[in-house]
Amino acid sequence: MRLRQALPGDTYLQADYRRYFDTWSLASNTFSLGVEHYFKPSLLVGFTYRWYGQTGADFYQPSYTGNPIYYTGDFRLQPFNSGTYTGTSSTRRRTASSTCCPTRRPSTSSTIDTRRAPSLLRRCSRSDCAFRCR
Repeated sequence: MRLRQALPGDTYLQADYRRYFDTWSLASNTFSLGVEHYFKPSLLVGFTYRWYGQTGADFYQPSYTGNPIYYTGDFRLQPFNSGTYTGTSSTRRRTASSTCCPTRRPSTSSTIDTRRAPSLLRRCSRSDCAFRCR
């Protein structure tokens, strides 16, 4: 399940959830929550937290005695939990052929279909704006 939501002020919220299970009784859950913000039209900064947890396979043990039917010492099949923080930043140099001026950017998508939105093709009306909508 994935959620992406635009918030006021060029801020975006992201939330993800994923569930996995199999016939070895291995089950896992992954949650992530993040936020991104445009500080300038060309500077995007983001922060994300991701949590992952899994149960062990039903036949996993650190050591065995005897001769079991199924056995493994593979550490990837043991119970495991982790949390990860991630920070990102990206810059993009805008040129005349870049996407539309930030004042004219569509609110629902960053992809512009110019065949359906011909009004986005004209130059921005602000005198101090150097961006063109193409």
